[in-house]
Amino acid sequence: MQQQDLQQISSLLDKKFEENNELLDKKIDKKFEENNKILKGEIIDDIGVIFRQSFNELEAKIDLIDEKVSLAAGKDDKIIKKQQDFDAELAANLGAHNRFEEKFTKNDVRIKAVEEKFKASPVAAQ
Repeated sequence: MQQQDLQQISSLLDKKFEENNELLDKKIDKKFEENNKILKGEIIDDIGVIFRQSFNELEAKIDLIDEKVSLAAGKDDKIIKKQQDFDAELAANLGAHNRFEEKFTKNDVRIKAVEEKFKASPVAAQ
């Protein structure tokens, strides 16, 4: 082979290498986006389960308190006490709900930070 043929082959190989790198970069980006969507979906599903459980428990507690209040209908002091207990428990549950929302917000921030780190990493740059 002549030098010119070797240069043409080398140029073709370089071009093919660049094309393959571009395809690989696109595949990596697409896979990252798919994995990210799946991860976010799983987190949202988990949060939904936690919310359902929390609200179901809260609803059960409210129903139980309502039953107790109904039984004590003729006794004013007991009714007032039960209502105060209900208010305290509701306030505690609302506080827990607020703490949960804070954790959810922090997790969302963490996910975004991980996404940014991955995008900035050498693996994502390839």
